[in-house]
Amino acid sequence: MNRATRTLSVLAVAGMILVLVPSGLWAESAIPDAGAFFGDLLDPNAPGTKVFGTLTIAYVFTADPPPACEGIIINNMFVVATLAHGNDVRPFNRDFSDTVPVTQPFCFNDTDAQVTFVLGLLTDKVIPHFFGPCGTATTPACPSVKVKSITDFLSSGTGAVSANITLAVQ
Repeated sequence: MNRATRTLSVLAVAGMILVLVPSGLWAESAIPDAGAFFGDLLDPNAPGTKVFGTLTIAYVFTADPPPACEGIIINNMFVVATLAHGNDVRPFNRDFSDTVPVTQPFCFNDTDAQVTFVLGLLTDKVIPHFFGPCGTATTPACPSVKVKSITDFLSSGTGAVSANITLAVQ
């Protein structure tokens, strides 16, 4: 059995499982539309050089959120992206301790803070690696980035998500 046949077989079985399993048993996500997570940065028609790969986010929640939060507090986020540009494939990662100043915990329903944190990985590490050096006092600004697509979004329902992501770097 060749690789393409195996891949199609696995996809067919996965599709059948999704159809047969009641939707109430699917993993839930706080983000009903994965593309909506990035808001205005999601542009399926964005021109530019493609950078693509897998993005995963794991959350560490606090057990007792303060009254100011409706829901839970994100105590830390571990964002890992394995991205490719041409033949260059590289993993990138970030957590709260990796930022200056150190990112402080925030409410889970603060989607803007989550997006800002994920974009920080892209703008601070990914773009300078593939298109740098840039963004320092002695080098020009880095190129802008748009999220071209998010596909195969999966959520554990308990603090982890993953998706395939394609960026358009302009």
